Amino acid sequence: MKKQKGSKLGQYTPLSKVQKSILDMITREYLTPLRVAQRRGTSLKAVYKTIKILERKGVLNLKNKKVQNVDHTITYSHNKKIRLHAQHFTIKLISKGNKYNSIRTNSNMFKIDNNTIKLHDQSIEVYSNNSFYGDDPNKADFESVKYWNRFFIRLESELDIIIVKDRHKNIKLVQNHYAETNNELAEQSNLNKDKIRVFSTQDTKMWFEIDNSFNLNEAETTHPQTAKADMQNIIQPFFNDLRDNPSKLPSVTNAEMSQLFKLVNSLAVQTVDIAKGLNIVVKLITPKQPITEPTEQTFKVDYVG
Repeated sequence: MKKQKGSKLGQYTPLSKVQKSILDMITREYLTPLRVAQRRGTSLKAVYKTIKILERKGVLNLKNKKVQNVDHTITYSHNKKIRLHAQHFTIKLISKGNKYNSIRTNSNMFKIDNNTIKLHDQSIEVYSNNSFYGDDPNKADFESVKYWNRFFIRLESELDIIIVKDRHKNIKLVQNHYAETNNELAEQSNLNKDKIRVFSTQDTKMWFEIDNSFNLNEAETTHPQTAKADMQNIIQPFFNDLRDNPSKLPSVTNAEMSQLFKLVNSLAVQTVDIAKGLNIVVKLITPKQPITEPTEQTFKVDYVG
């Protein structure tokens, strides 16, 4: 039998559509071979056959658990990107197997893909150390959702649990931070070593701070319930307005307003004096007896017969 050229390293034999699909399910969605078979509607034997081909081509090594990394921390060169980070999930288990209890007995806390996982009897917590970037909070959210959908499926496989199921609301995001990177106020505050934090008047929780994580000079919204809305409706529009509509410094504006107030007061005084003078003139030219138009008279005529 003729040996396929490049079969050892897979350099000269491109992947078929089926091979690409199965590779993606295993390395990006973290599906087990059994789940791949269920998804594709094929036999488990057929999936393992494709896996062996992928291993021969050098693009997959399940024995050493060398799988593709998900590219979720993209570095952007553009300014003013929104960085979504510090996410915290609480997840109720839909079901769990013996493997979960065994893992929890050995250690109830560990890391997967830079995320800290904390195991409880009927739930787990996920603390993210990853960042997701976008031009606005919605685009950063989109990148986040793509990653977490794959990660939770991977978590199911590694812990022998079920946490993702239609019509179940057992996965709750209880915290996230949105930061505008390369923010001008943050840059100046960090340069001056100023600490800026703003707390809500309703629940006293911090909702805004100036941070310098990774030297990104960030203006960051942090409130557990309103972080996204605060960034989307307050912080980003405010700074964009300052950039798009340059204004004078507050000291210059205050000086000009002071001069304007003085001018208005002066005009007001002059207006009062003019009004008084006009009233005097009106009184002088007004006659004491009103001038009336002649009235029609009635004559009585006597007829002499």
